[in-house]
Amino acid sequence: MRILLWHVHGSWTTAFVQGVHRYFVPVLPDRGPNGLGRARTWDWPASAEEVPVDDLRRLDVDVVIVQRPIELDCLVPAWLGREPGTEVPTVYLEHDARRGDAERTRHPAADRAGVRIVHVTWFNRLMWDTGASPVRVIEHVDLYQRLMQAPENLDYVIPPGQAALRREGRRATVLTYLSMVHTVLEAAETLDADIDVIDLRWLDKASFDWETVAASVRKTNNVVIVEQGAQGTSYGAWLADEIQRRLFDWLDQPVQRVMGGEASPSISKVLERAAAAGPEEVTEALQSLLRHAA
Repeated sequence: MRILLWHVHGSWTTAFVQGVHRYFVPVLPDRGPNGLGRARTWDWPASAEEVPVDDLRRLDVDVVIVQRPIELDCLVPAWLGREPGTEVPTVYLEHDARRGDAERTRHPAADRAGVRIVHVTWFNRLMWDTGASPVRVIEHVDLYQRLMQAPENLDYVIPPGQAALRREGRRATVLTYLSMVHTVLEAAETLDADIDVIDLRWLDKASFDWETVAASVRKTNNVVIVEQGAQGTSYGAWLADEIQRRLFDWLDQPVQRVMGGEASPSISKVLERAAAAGPEEVTEALQSLLRHAA
């Protein structure tokens, strides 16, 4: 396919252009925010081509990917000379959650004929009002590689504010979420670890299931928080602090943490593995925790 997209989010764009298609990236002489062109600090393939703005109207593209309202409302009609959705297939990739009064806010692409909206989380899908526009959610890619049982009731929803106890034990509590739930369960099975594994599911402070977490900590007296993401944006930093404030008297040792490195994942497989926590780190953390557990 011949895909037109703007270079907006560097890491995401770098990952996206590694595919098998041809990618056309608008470039301005000053390389401003609406015409960054190819990345100059990342390794992009030759299939990602810079296109001067004046040449866009002569460009034959199969689909346009937009990520900002200005691209949808101004840049595609003015520079490409075609109306998004009706004259050229268009996907609006929404990276962000809506800020502020989200439940009363309409998405910029709501009710736009022929424009498909893609969200990166189900939370964004819920909170953005997209009207009649078709919507697709593409979430954590690690979960796509796993087979999981679907609920028989197609109207099933996760009960708000309820974590899930995925494995029961007595010596330690493991708190985790998303793809790391499977990683922790596999490590626990390999080690035959006598531990509670709690899938947090709801991460916002208002919905956090302190009842389930506190009951487990009072039983095991040892806690490790496992997450895949980078250390700098770690959710576990807040959670560890909160546990030690709320449950200090039941802890036999400081709260332990497993997380990624200082930087976010790169397109390089080597750097990606170094940046993200994996099975080896989880296994090592469980072994260390259990050595000091009663």
